[in-house]
Amino acid sequence: PRSTLFPYTTLFRSHCAWNRSLLWLLVRFLPLVMLTSLGVSPAHADGVSTKITNGTSQTGTITSGTDSYSFTVPPGGGSFVVTAAETGVHDTNFVPQLDLVAPGNKAAGGNSHHYYTRLWGNNVPEGNWTIKVSRADGYTTGGSYSLTLLQLPVNAGTTMSAGSPHSGSSTRGDVDVLTFSGVSGHTETLTLTPTGGTGFVPEVSIFTPTGGFASGMSCATGCSEDVSITSGGTWVFLVSKLHGSDVTGAYTLSINEKN
Repeated sequence: PRSTLFPYTTLFRSHCAWNRSLLWLLVRFLPLVMLTSLGVSPAHADGVSTKITNGTSQTGTITSGTDSYSFTVPPGGGSFVVTAAETGVHDTNFVPQLDLVAPGNKAAGGNSHHYYTRLWGNNVPEGNWTIKVSRADGYTTGGSYSLTLLQLPVNAGTTMSAGSPHSGSSTRGDVDVLTFSGVSGHTETLTLTPTGGTGFVPEVSIFTPTGGFASGMSCATGCSEDVSITSGGTWVFLVSKLHGSDVTGAYTLSINEKN
């Protein structure tokens, strides 16, 4: 698989568990995203060119060529995550490829991986963006995928409360959207624990109320991180899985006030 750094901001790509620092912005990401409230459009054939809207999925089959999906980052800029994941029975020859085109027709990074691949844009400029879906494998078998776009900040998701752990599960690129009402000046301890699935490594990405990336962590046995609430409002936690085996895993995420 290959990855190209995004000139405006950092794109994320997952290969392995990282060290819970902002350096993780240089590495990242995952697969087929199914958010609970997503709308899924009918499947497309090779060479499609259409729009994709926030919080929705598009399905298609790519045997050769490129499918293109456009979306708009609103005035003032914003952040987003886009995921392409193989659907159906796994074809060992299919490696989904994602590439981004920024406003002004500027190449903005790419990534590929078996099962699924994902790209992030953090605090990117406003304007019209394009997601290109292709193959990084050189074969023509298989090729069915689901493409999902999630733009931040979000106003939906499962609300978390301090002291009440959330239980969830994740498979090929699932992303769980969890929210927490933060009080400026407080510090919260976030704890992520895998609870099932051989080889499953969950990860959580933390976003501020304005949609900026704050921090993140991933772990195979359990980990915690203190989160400084720098501004009041709705903080967003996106929980997914690292690349690796094609496993469905379970996890718990909890948040507790430190001070």
